[in-house]
Amino acid sequence: MIRKIFFCLVFISAFGRFQSNAQGIDPGDVGKIRAEFRLCIGGGFETHPIFETTDGTMINISAGGGLGAGVNIGYRLFDAVELSSEFLYQMSVLDQPVSNATTTFRRFVITPTAKYLFFLKKDKSRLSINAGGGWGIYPSAKLDIDASNLPNGSHDIYEYNNGSGPHGCIEFEFCTRKKISFLGGIKFYHVTYKLESIKSDGITYPLNYIPQVILKEYGKIDGSGLDLYAGISFLF
Repeated sequence: MIRKIFFCLVFISAFGRFQSNAQGIDPGDVGKIRAEFRLCIGGGFETHPIFETTDGTMINISAGGGLGAGVNIGYRLFDAVELSSEFLYQMSVLDQPVSNATTTFRRFVITPTAKYLFFLKKDKSRLSINAGGGWGIYPSAKLDIDASNLPNGSHDIYEYNNGSGPHGCIEFEFCTRKKISFLGGIKFYHVTYKLESIKSDGITYPLNYIPQVILKEYGKIDGSGLDLYAGISFLF
């Protein structure tokens, strides 16, 4: 087994060097560190009803998509291969605004990713299309429903176990001569959250006290979605 791993590493190293030589890339450009600030916006594939208006309109929320901000840290293992990890805080809101209540679904997003860089231009500046994927972790997910301003309303917080699942991305990147990079891309991810506890007006209730109709709708929710993102990176 150790011998197989060793030969695998040798092959990867040789392949990376071959790609660098084939593209005429300066070997000194290998192994750059990326520090990126990133913003994203997206939508989830599944919605859940939260409120119903007096005219019968359902107000929903999705556990996927929403607005997010954070950083991405990367390391160029070879010239055309980068390992990186995204650290975001992301929040979804209701699909229609209401005046007397608020609801959010918040979570952290940690997505380690291996990317391959397809160079369109490579000299003192660089153009590339980057494609990759990995396995993400989504901790501290909370569905926060504040209906305390409604008659007989309450402030309920649904806390979920850490989710995890695969993701993939494709992005377009332009790197300047000053080693500042601008990029934009699209990311698909699949994740499911399982309910851990419910707190209503500051009191935590065991799940066996919760009506089955609520557990059926919110006990296990799909947080999969599709995000568009843009970022600015500094390369060291």
